Amino acid sequence: MLELCEHSGVWTNDRFLATPHRASNRSGKERYAIPFFFDCSIDWPMECLPTCASAEQPAKYTRFTYAEYMSAYQDANQARDSADGVRIQAY
Repeated sequence: MLELCEHSGVWTNDRFLATPHRASNRSGKERYAIPFFFDCSIDWPMECLPTCASAEQPAKYTRFTYAEYMSAYQDANQARDSADGVRIQAY
C-alpha cells in the first residue's frame, strides 16, 4: 500500500491525489506497518513537475514554497478547530 501526500496533486497536476489515511486491521491477525514520512526543506519550491504539464494540460497550481503551504495548512486547521470550539495554542 502506498499513501500519497497532500503535495502529490501539485507535483503531478492532480494526476495522483492524496490518499485518506486508513489504518484499521480487520483481519484478526497481527500485521506490521513500516511508515516512512517525508517533508521538504522549508524553502523548497512546490510546483508541477515538467513531465506532468503540457500546452494542452497547463499546471493547475501556481508555484509556492513548502513554508507557504504549511502556513496555509495550519491556518485552515486552526480555523476548522476553532469553529468546533477547540483552540490550538502555540507551545
